[in-house]
Amino acid sequence: MNMKSNISKPAVASNDTATDFVRGDAVVLINGDDNTLYEFSKVNTVLNAKCYITKPCKAKMLSVWISDIRHATTAEITARRRLDISTNGVLIA
Repeated sequence: MNMKSNISKPAVASNDTATDFVRGDAVVLINGDDNTLYEFSKVNTVLNAKCYITKPCKAKMLSVWISDIRHATTAEITARRRLDISTNGVLIA
């Protein structure tokens, strides 16, 4: 008898940062003075290292390097903006 498990397989770490994001993910820019919460739109089909992000309720897309964004934390989504990280790694307002 061949029984199949309904237990999900563990997530496999990916070296392809472009696949770490899906459309609709809340992201923030890692550096700079821009504390805006963005929405991930898509990967640039020509330059796989670039992607498009949009501001909430805006149609205009910005083209940025994938290495310049990260997923927003739960605290940032609640605050609706990027939070700064203190020297000990704690998010601060």
